[in-house]
Amino acid sequence: MSANLNGLWGLIDEYSAYQNGTRADLMAYENALAQLDTATAICFYKSALSSYYAYYEFRSFIGAYLSYAKDHRPDLYNRIMNFSNLKKAFALNSLFYEESINKIYSAKKNLKRQYLKVDWYLDYNIEHHEKYAKDCMNNFNQILSLFESPFKTESKLNLSYKKNSSN
Repeated sequence: MSANLNGLWGLIDEYSAYQNGTRADLMAYENALAQLDTATAICFYKSALSSYYAYYEFRSFIGAYLSYAKDHRPDLYNRIMNFSNLKKAFALNSLFYEESINKIYSAKKNLKRQYLKVDWYLDYNIEHHEKYAKDCMNNFNQILSLFESPFKTESKLNLSYKKNSSN
């Protein structure tokens, strides 16, 4: 609903909500694994699988919005591109989402034999959701990179520093 009323701001709000949901599921998954509760871990992992591909979908929507604004509403496009807090929020959410997707793909080594209970679900999502959404997103990679820079690189460095300094 937010995306319908607030344009790009609403899209980024929805993107953030999906990212937070996926990330929370994976945090709960890791916590359950640490407590050797594989059944609960699998439930949270499956929940993350039901929303991780929104990363590709929303990046496609955001990329299309930016492209349209650039071609048809240059005044709006310039305002967006000068709104650094919005760009930072998008870059940071993208980094967290990418980290979550990497965790999803590395679950095989964590779940070991139990992975067979969920590998079909990941394969299904890849085939029926991720591939198409990723193909759509790839059409907008250039404008998305422009929108995220330099904040994505900056955020990546800051997050790496915080992780390394807390060890």
